[in-house]
Amino acid sequence: MDYKEILKKYWFTAIIAILLLGGLIFFIGSTLSNKVSSLVNADGQSVVFTYEDQEYTADELYNEVYDTFGIGAILPVFELEVYKGAGEVTKAIESDAKLQTDMIIQNLKAQFGESWKDRLDLVLYQTGYLTNTGEKGLHEYITIELVREQIEKDYVLANKSYETYFNENGPRLVSHILVRMTDPENPTEEELAKLEEVKAAVAAEGAIFSEVASKYSDDGSREQGGSLGIVTKESNKQFVEEFQNLTYSVGTNETTAWFKTQFGYHIIRVDATTLEDFLALGNQEIMYNLFQDNPKLRLEITWDQIQKQGITFGNDEKLNKDIIEHYTGTGA
Repeated sequence: MDYKEILKKYWFTAIIAILLLGGLIFFIGSTLSNKVSSLVNADGQSVVFTYEDQEYTADELYNEVYDTFGIGAILPVFELEVYKGAGEVTKAIESDAKLQTDMIIQNLKAQFGESWKDRLDLVLYQTGYLTNTGEKGLHEYITIELVREQIEKDYVLANKSYETYFNENGPRLVSHILVRMTDPENPTEEELAKLEEVKAAVAAEGAIFSEVASKYSDDGSREQGGSLGIVTKESNKQFVEEFQNLTYSVGTNETTAWFKTQFGYHIIRVDATTLEDFLALGNQEIMYNLFQDNPKLRLEITWDQIQKQGITFGNDEKLNKDIIEHYTGTGA
């Protein structure tokens, strides 16, 4: 597969994204809808557009923009091509892609009315995806991104790329319930009665902690079923001392005993302590945190895919060198 030709074919997508983001107007809409490749010059080159009788080809635009913006300008288009068809589209991915597509379209319709399709196509242009437009294009784009997410998870797990982050930061998914008291040292009868009621609800057979938290907790986290999100060794310091001391005292799916702070009585539940735990709960934030902690990890995963697929760029030594340098940090 000649990826340089793919980049040339869709190079106008990257250009449009750049120009639109800069607030400029690029008169190419009709050409896009006609698939560009249908218009060629006498030399057989794809003509992107004509201005004052001058034909501008994909090759010329490729060279001009590449020289101006460098490798960064082509990455959105390139990486979509790398991950397109790179992994299995499972039933779960297909279902999730449809759900996300429907949700995004519904939101676009609510925000932009009859112009929602134009807005959607603009978003797709800016992502670098233009194999198809409209609802079909959106579904395909989301599917590619979901396949990429799965490939990234599989790679991180297989190569234990998470170990340094987990060892240094100790991330865990934490929930809690607070029964607030005006003066915890001298609780009112009403406050004590509520505490006993909540204790019984938590201890009841088959009780779901998040449901009990949503019903009873006096903390703002009740809207999220008591979830405080990902807590690390550093972020744990934001809590009062009594809370800090117990955050790391229990493991996955375990709860602490009830304990008293200046705010009232709390109980903590830990929902995840390992990457497998987080992923089993569908928590995507942990992967984002991993990539934030190690920005080179995503490049490493994409480079692994490039090698597995045997992607090269023909005889373009500069492009080959730039791609290798970008993903590996070394020259050819």
